[in-house]
Amino acid sequence: MTKRERIVILSSALLALCVIVSAIVFLIQAAAAGNADMMSYLVMGICILLGVFSVVGVYFLKVRKEKYEKLLNADYFLKYEIIRDAIFNSQLSASGKKEIKEDVLDMLLSAQNAGKSAAAVVTNPATFAQEILHAFAKPSRFFLMTLLDGIIGFSLFVVGFTTILWLEQIETSYFAIGIDTNMTVLLVFVAFLLIPVTKRLTSTERPWMFLLPLAFGLLFVLASELLRALFYDVEAVRNYLDGTIRMIPGWPILIIYVLTVPLGLVSKVLLRKNAVKG
Repeated sequence: MTKRERIVILSSALLALCVIVSAIVFLIQAAAAGNADMMSYLVMGICILLGVFSVVGVYFLKVRKEKYEKLLNADYFLKYEIIRDAIFNSQLSASGKKEIKEDVLDMLLSAQNAGKSAAAVVTNPATFAQEILHAFAKPSRFFLMTLLDGIIGFSLFVVGFTTILWLEQIETSYFAIGIDTNMTVLLVFVAFLLIPVTKRLTSTERPWMFLLPLAFGLLFVLASELLRALFYDVEAVRNYLDGTIRMIPGWPILIIYVLTVPLGLVSKVLLRKNAVKG
């Protein structure tokens, strides 16, 4: 297992651990307050299982080598895994990513079998990957597709988070559920900043960037606690820390969130067709 693969597994395991610990702490607090019911245990149990299975999923999707990948020696594979990650983090279609990955793998295997050194074939794998991607597609449209990813992700986050909160208090109207203001801000940061930046930085020779989501989460919590300790007397800070926002106040807004996902995906397909070089 390479250093990059170990960091990927470590990052996913730490994130899963945070989810599991948070779920357990929530259940303990709810039980102490007398608010824990069967639905609370069910929802938090599902969260814990998702945390565990996420690590397994990361292993199969990011770490487990395919048949022909195992043929690369250590030097070639270190170059290849960076190129592969850059390709799969790009905005190309799934079929396009697979085709390019297979072409790159075939090229590297041929060079290895010819006795060439990995350093001679690929000097900088991140730059090499970007040159390949730019040969297949126009990068000018990729920003719009990344923005659409953020909109789709934010919509899914809001609906999913609201649904989880509603399941914990199912006697309350779905449209009366409020999300903490600071959590709403976090969802915006994750959807529009953290995910695209992490994809960009993990497509380089800096494997520690896989720990960026965990570091961001810890920094966000630390910043919130510092605000609570130092500036809680400020009304805006109190509203940020303890206020809630009804992100889905009625059926029309819920329908908009739900329709955002298919419309965003269709828009990405159309943009991708215009971005691909003929």
